[in-house]
Amino acid sequence: MSFSKSRIIDVHIDMNHIRFSLENGCELAVPISWYPKLERASINKLKTFRLTDCGTGIMWDDIDELIKLEDVVNGKHYTPPKGNRPAFDL
Repeated sequence: MSFSKSRIIDVHIDMNHIRFSLENGCELAVPISWYPKLERASINKLKTFRLTDCGTGIMWDDIDELIKLEDVVNGKHYTPPKGNRPAFDL
């Protein structure tokens, strides 16, 4: 299914996920941990957003965070710089 012309019509947010309802009937969910600014915000701040660009993005003005639907669909999200990534022992 193509998301290239999809628009966000509704968003549900809790402390763990952001869920997008699209006009084509699809729903997408991503972990809020993908977006550190959102992860650190209160639930009240998280619920204060607006749709942008005719429903192709979500903006949190108070948090200064913008998420584009295209990035969500393509799995793009914040990745810390190499020096700031946690080390894991294998």
